[in-house]
Amino acid sequence: MAQHDYNIGDQNGFDFLVDLNNALSAIVTNNAGSFEPNPTFAHMLWFDTNNDLMKVRNEANSAWVIVAKKDGSGWIPYQPDNRYAHRSNNLSDLGSAATARANLGVVFSKEYQSTGQTMIAGGLLTLAHGLPADPKLIRLYAIATAAADGFSIGDKLDLTATVNAFTGQPLSMGLTVTFDSTNIYIKNGINPYLWCIPNKSTGYDTDLQRADFDLYVEAYA
Repeated sequence: MAQHDYNIGDQNGFDFLVDLNNALSAIVTNNAGSFEPNPTFAHMLWFDTNNDLMKVRNEANSAWVIVAKKDGSGWIPYQPDNRYAHRSNNLSDLGSAATARANLGVVFSKEYQSTGQTMIAGGLLTLAHGLPADPKLIRLYAIATAAADGFSIGDKLDLTATVNAFTGQPLSMGLTVTFDSTNIYIKNGINPYLWCIPNKSTGYDTDLQRADFDLYVEAYA
């Protein structure tokens, strides 16, 4: 960690070398320190060691703009709405909750994971999420409990990313999801069919039965 005023004055050879090396050290460490560099310059980088934040000076040289936060041995880019995000191209990864949270682009402090829920036509599921406020993100997926419509038992279907793709089918399919600071409410359509989507194996339209899947819900805040 080093900082420098970036003013190398007229001096003897040894002092000049020390001053120059100090300036170069400040450059390669991004002016790291617990206090902001002095003086500051437009577009200057500063690693704020007190808060583990990488900052850049704005063009008017009037304020610092946060670029990223140090996270262990890596960096998390900073977003304008004061959230730190790590993104991947796989937005429907059905791995762990931590993986889903990272892939969806937001780092949250609290999470909820339901157990498998039975979907009954016309039924209402009320799930107490236990989060400190309204969920900022809710994710639904289903796990096949029967071998049907091209699915094998244990196959996972991301309902958040799945679109009811075919028209002209019976109405009242799908789910309606609402929430508040205490619960997530999932109303099942009165149709016993959950979704009309391409068959997993053939690609032809198929109506999935609610009874052939258990529903899982994740929520983050």
